[in-house]
Amino acid sequence: REIGIVVKKVNPEYTSQTCPTCKARNKVTDRMYQCGCGYRGHRDRVGALNIAQTT
Repeated sequence: REIGIVVKKVNPEYTSQTCPTCKARNKVTDRMYQCGCGYRGHRDRVGALNIAQTT
């Protein structure tokens, strides 16, 4: 904790390969992630959403 900011370490493994909606893991072959549940998004956003959901 520094200057009132709380930092939490998160394991980044598979964050851009895991659907933030249904949690299914899929291989990402390009910059866009697409899941069988219908979720579609940029893989960097997918990773950020998954990290945000763990905190």
